[in-house]
Order: sequence, then C-alpha cells, then structure tokens
Amino acid sequence: PNRKELLFDSKGEDSIVTDLFYGGFENYEPETLSIFLSLLKGTDTFIDVGANSGIFSLVATKMVSSVNVFSFEPENKSFGYFKGYIRANGVGNIQAENKAVSDVNGDLTFYIPESSKLPLGPGSSKARASSSFPSAPPYVRGAKAEISDEYTCN
Repeated sequence: PNRKELLFDSKGEDSIVTDLFYGGFENYEPETLSIFLSLLKGTDTFIDVGANSGIFSLVATKMVSSVNVFSFEPENKSFGYFKGYIRANGVGNIQAENKAVSDVNGDLTFYIPESSKLPLGPGSSKARASSSFPSAPPYVRGAKAEISDEYTCN
C-alpha cells in the first residue's frame, strides 16, 4: 500500500498471497484496508488476533515504522508462512505467537481447516482441536481498545 514494498514467498500455496499477487493490495479487502490504514495513523501498538499469514501485521509495520505489533495465529501452516514473511521483510517489531486467543480461560473447541486454501467450500471437513486458553500474556493484559462508530459497514 502507498508504494511500500512487502516480500512474500509462498510458492502459490498461500491463497491470500496469491490473491495479492494477481489483484494487488488495492483489490484485497479494499474497504477493510482503507479503514485499517485510517485507524493505524497515530497508534503505537497493534494487536492482530487471528493473524493468518500476517498481512495486516506486515502492512502495519510498513506504514508506521515505530508501531509495536503483537500477532496471534494458532494454525501452524499459516503461522509458518507468517514467520517466513517476517524474515523476508526483515521486520523486527512484530512479536508473533503461534497461539489462539479467547475472551475466556479454559478448554474450548477450536476448528482448524484441513486445507489452507480458504474460503472453505461446502462439505469441507474440519479437524477439531481442544485447546486450553491461558490468561493473556502480560503485554496484552489490561489493554484497552477504543471503538469508533465513525466507521460503519452496511
């Protein structure tokens, strides 16, 4: 975005990166990206829950070089892509965790798709994993989010 360069190497296996390759950032979730970039201005911390391949985390570091990014992605394959993209872009201000995040502590059922090719079509099966969700890490505990009704989606 805004002529900032990001490097990705997924050999066509990461469907998000494939979409970015063929459509560019201007066609990848354009409404979301526009709102995200507006909200990012003037912030010093970004928490990315369900980071997937880390696209928004990486965009945050390119757009606001001083931002501290805390990213969480529980699915191993997506997290592997994300870690590779962090290395490829030489980003040092992302703390990426291969963990799930929830608003409750305890054992919950978490569904992981058998395929990383999203979206899942009809009849796609999902692997079921039961996870124990510990309390939030110290750097997230007590974090407050400001919600603005300035942005609405219809």
